[in-house]
Order: sequence, then structure tokens, then C-alpha cells
Amino acid sequence: MKTSREEQTMAPFELPRALTIQHVEDLMKQLDALPAEQDLALDGQAVELVDALGVQLLLALRKRQQQGGHGFTLQQPSEALREALNDLGLADALQH
Repeated sequence: MKTSREEQTMAPFELPRALTIQHVEDLMKQLDALPAEQDLALDGQAVELVDALGVQLLLALRKRQQQGGHGFTLQQPSEALREALNDLGLADALQH
């Protein structure tokens, strides 16, 4: 049985190119299929399109992970993702 924090972290989930209203529902289904009792790391380097709903999804995921006592990290956010976070005043919200 895995007990250490490191062993409970899965490989980063790669976010898609588009993190927009048209894609959030499908992405949420994929993320919901991941084991809930593990830390969640998201790789944001491929994101080229992002809107407020996409950012809201990331915030909701972080909150869900924290409420479950699990970690959340956003790794390698793309320029588009960083700009969207900055535009919404949330640049630091997903980096901690």
C-alpha cells in the first residue's frame, strides 16, 4: 500500500491545447476519472487557448484537492495560461 506523499502523486496530467468553455466538460470527465485519493499535478505547457471558465475549472480542482487533503500543482503553465491568470488577477492563486 502506498503511504508516502511522493508515492501518492501521479504523473502530471497534460492539459489540452484549449481550456475553454467548449472543452471544459470533456476535460472535467477525464479529470473525474483520475484516482481521487492522490495529489494532482497538471502540466499546462500545451495550453494555447484559455478563457475564464477554463481558469474557473482549475480553481475548482484546486479547491476539491485541498478539501480532500490532497495536493494540487500547476506545472509549466504556458504563456497563454499565465496571461489569462494575470488578466483575472489570479496569477498567484494556482502557484501555491
